[in-house]
Amino acid sequence: MGMAAQQLSVRLLSSRLHDSNDAIAKLLLPHKLQVSHEAPMDATATTSVTGFADKKQQFAVACLLHWTLNSTTAVPHEPVSISLNDMDSGSWLALHEALGCEKNQLEMTDSLRVVAEDALISDVLEKNVQIVDCRALEAFLGLDASEQVAGHLDGAWNVPFQSVFGLDDTTLLSVEELHDVIVKDAGIDLETPVAVLSSDAIEAALIATCLFLCGHDTVSLCLLALTDELVTTLPTEFTSGIFQHHQLVHADDTGAFDLSPLSEAIEGIGEAAAKEVDDAYAKRLSGKDEDEDTQSESDEDEEDAMQPSAEEETVWVKDGKRFFDMPSPITKKVFLDASHVIFRVVSFVLAPYGFPAALHDTLSLSEVKTQFGSLFQDVIEVCSDLVYSLKGLNEGAMAMSVHKWVEEKHDKDCSARVKAINELWESLYDVPRVIEVPDVPEEHILEIATRLKEKLETAVRKRAPWAFEADDSEDDTDDGESQRKLSAGWQYMYPAVVYSLGFIPQEPAANHKKLSTLQIKSFVQAVAEAIWDVVGEEPLSQLEFQVLCDTMKPENKSAVEEIAQAAEQSLYVVKHVLTRSIPKGDDEYASNLTAVRNAVEEGNRKFRSSRHQVALAAYSKAFEHLPLFHKDLEKAIVGRANCFIQLKQLDMARAEAEIALRLDPFSSGAYTCLGAIEEKESRPEEAMQHFVTSFILDGSRSPEHAEAIDRVSRLVGRNVAKEVFNKMEMMRELPSPWLVQSYFDSFEHDADNGAKVPFDIEKKNAIPAAELDAETLLYRAIHHKRTRNYKEAQSDARAVLEMELDNDLRALALNLHASFLYVAGDVNAAVDTISKSLELKPDFVNSLVKKGGFLSELGEIEAATLCFDEAIELDPNDADVHLHMGQMELLDGNYYKAVQCLRRSMSRSEALAVTHVSYGMALYKSGSIYQANDVFEEAVKAFPQSPEVHLFQGEVLADQGNYRDAMKHFLQALELSPECPLPFLNAGRVYVGTNDPMRAIAHFEQALEIDPRCSSAHLDIAQVLFAQGRTQEAFAHFDLAAMCCRFLPEVEEVCSCRAMAKMQLKVTEILGVELRHIMRSK
Repeated sequence: MGMAAQQLSVRLLSSRLHDSNDAIAKLLLPHKLQVSHEAPMDATATTSVTGFADKKQQFAVACLLHWTLNSTTAVPHEPVSISLNDMDSGSWLALHEALGCEKNQLEMTDSLRVVAEDALISDVLEKNVQIVDCRALEAFLGLDASEQVAGHLDGAWNVPFQSVFGLDDTTLLSVEELHDVIVKDAGIDLETPVAVLSSDAIEAALIATCLFLCGHDTVSLCLLALTDELVTTLPTEFTSGIFQHHQLVHADDTGAFDLSPLSEAIEGIGEAAAKEVDDAYAKRLSGKDEDEDTQSESDEDEEDAMQPSAEEETVWVKDGKRFFDMPSPITKKVFLDASHVIFRVVSFVLAPYGFPAALHDTLSLSEVKTQFGSLFQDVIEVCSDLVYSLKGLNEGAMAMSVHKWVEEKHDKDCSARVKAINELWESLYDVPRVIEVPDVPEEHILEIATRLKEKLETAVRKRAPWAFEADDSEDDTDDGESQRKLSAGWQYMYPAVVYSLGFIPQEPAANHKKLSTLQIKSFVQAVAEAIWDVVGEEPLSQLEFQVLCDTMKPENKSAVEEIAQAAEQSLYVVKHVLTRSIPKGDDEYASNLTAVRNAVEEGNRKFRSSRHQVALAAYSKAFEHLPLFHKDLEKAIVGRANCFIQLKQLDMARAEAEIALRLDPFSSGAYTCLGAIEEKESRPEEAMQHFVTSFILDGSRSPEHAEAIDRVSRLVGRNVAKEVFNKMEMMRELPSPWLVQSYFDSFEHDADNGAKVPFDIEKKNAIPAAELDAETLLYRAIHHKRTRNYKEAQSDARAVLEMELDNDLRALALNLHASFLYVAGDVNAAVDTISKSLELKPDFVNSLVKKGGFLSELGEIEAATLCFDEAIELDPNDADVHLHMGQMELLDGNYYKAVQCLRRSMSRSEALAVTHVSYGMALYKSGSIYQANDVFEEAVKAFPQSPEVHLFQGEVLADQGNYRDAMKHFLQALELSPECPLPFLNAGRVYVGTNDPMRAIAHFEQALEIDPRCSSAHLDIAQVLFAQGRTQEAFAHFDLAAMCCRFLPEVEEVCSCRAMAKMQLKVTEILGVELRHIMRSK
């Protein structure tokens, strides 16, 4: 590193550093760093740490000092300011700036602590705590002989220190990337407490910091280094995964191993018992015991698989049609067999002859995942469908089986199979060091390789002839004729789906259109079927096939290599029409492309660190290697556009994005930039169109694009909906009784709670309203409400307002009338009426709560919040206030605020079912899944007769993939409230998720039979029909959904979905494909 490395330093500022200097020096002693102190006249002292080997060590030491000096147990507890010098800019960065996070994200709490030396066993090992080992993977697995400790503590997870840095080894990954590394790659559960240790405390400190940056709020840092000395002090039940020299047993002179205890004085062990142990040991060594275990396990699985049929069937039958039924999970044996076949087929489809060396040298693993992530999912879907059809399986049954064996039973074999499929990228890119292969003759392997070539060519030519299109552009190269001949053969196309988007056709003509999803899936299916014809009966995955090819005799190996090399030749026939000045030598051109890619990666790293000006300069370096307007500069130009957006130079950003689209008309990144620009300039409809286009171009799988669409679609729907809603004719007709009841049940103490209705009021039900005095009529209205005769209650509440009443009773009557106006859908009139109630009685808490709810339905969140705040000032212990405020935040997407409000409501009263389910849903939406599940389970026990509880519980279970139990709750909700359409709606959405659109529509239509004005049913039908390409029918249902809406949020949802559909149609014009080709529904 030279001088630059020696100049890296960390600086600490605090008035209490003089008390910590000795501790700092002792802490950093193993790293041979220089610690210097300055104590000026004022109260602030400075400590500097220098001598770092690199920036990684500088980061890690800064984090260690933060943990030890700023923990809540530090004495005296006064924050120490920690900063690092940045060699690029020559300035000092606070620790939170260097880590790329907000300052408050580094605040230490009681649940973020440093584990004392004597507390490792009691506070970590003996408790339900995840242990994170941040040594290198080789050391973790015991493969590095240079490490003191070979292996890892039992149950430990591995997050290597190196894995949290970018490709340049100097920049920490962004929070989103850290989340992928820690949660997706390493499998850390953010809900379970975690303890971090390593052979070096500074490495553990950095990983611990990354954990709570990702949202983990219970992290312990172990300062003890993981050494052989430490391992010997730990109980053996925690160290079985660690290789220890003193436990080795050496062979004696006869070559045998003496496994008997060291002590000969063993009582109670007779010859029979000793023989039983010896026989069991011999059986285990021979493998017979494993066979018996496997058979026993298989028998248990078969018995378990029969259990669903023994249970009462979940089904509701009407006119011969079955509702709410789901297929049974398949047995473990069948699941393992099907998932293994899927693994084999997918591995061959992705790379039949192994991952091409040419792409391996030019693309990192993260780039492969980024560029081909959505395509990878397409491959899994198509191959899975192929295997299901061949095995006679059902997609719904497989979904139920995944939930049963992986998520519910946590079966290690099934989980390993699913994980292997999802990690195929890693396995193909970096082949595992050890692979167990079957015994297959070399001649047979050569035959498989040859047949693969023939079958792939035949199948793809028949099913996807467009994959062999030759370039029609002018060819001025000397070997143009040979390339045209090459394009006529199968070698022009590397027969792996992963390269279809980037290399087929190699140079599209001017009139070439973007490959549609249907084309890609057709290509995938052709490849998959061809591969199945060759290897369907072979017990081989591509990884095993590749190992067998690599270990063949030279003459056979060379024959296979010729086939693979011919396939890779397609990577070198790319012609670049726009770049006549590019040297024609492949090596020089490849070098230029590498330099461009490095410039883009450098720009991406700086951009993730929020150093946008530096990122802009890095992206611009790409122009030094390729001529301006070269199409391979598209990513660099998109990066520049993103920088200009962050720098608020929107005109410059728009110009860059439009240039990128000229170079690549299908640039997802360019459309994303244009969407962000339009959103910042308050043009949500234009922004939504660009985001939708980008989402489809990116494979309809990007969560970032989906979030952006959801964000702007709300604005689009809100803008259109207000105009539509204001023009709607208010019928003031009450909806179904279940909906009216649901509203009144959301108040523990409604406005009439204290009203003392005369005991004989029922005798006056038949008397006309005009013949009763005002007070009696009001009491009769309350009586009708309490006995759920809502139409009569509405009529009496309206009539009593024409009579003379004192202020308190009139305020009550206005409150009751406003409630009926609201549930009838006339929210504006409800707001006016409830406001009159408050004019008469300003301290009427229930009227304030209802007014807040009405205003939130109109989208006036600020005004609604003021009403709730005023109600809290009047009565901070009213549970209804916090409940309805929490529901407003929940519907508005502010899940954290919703949890806070609903928790306050729960602490004041647990009498209402709606409080429990609202709180559970807020927790679930905010990511606290386990806590939410507990809340729902308790709610079902406390309110078994509440249809709302069963509906919400079923919705959450369905979202978790537990479809069978979800359907049980939906059916229970229907039995408890037969006039409610929601059970059919929720069940229909489950069938949409399991790719059964016809059954979904049947459930939505049944919901409409129950409630013909159910707007959600029309909306769901519209979306299913639209996904099938039946646009005319779909838009008819969109219109019906809008006509049936009663509240503004419902109109907003319909309008945003309708706008989304129109924009997807617009995308078909942009891409030049049919609608059904870009939709993912089958």
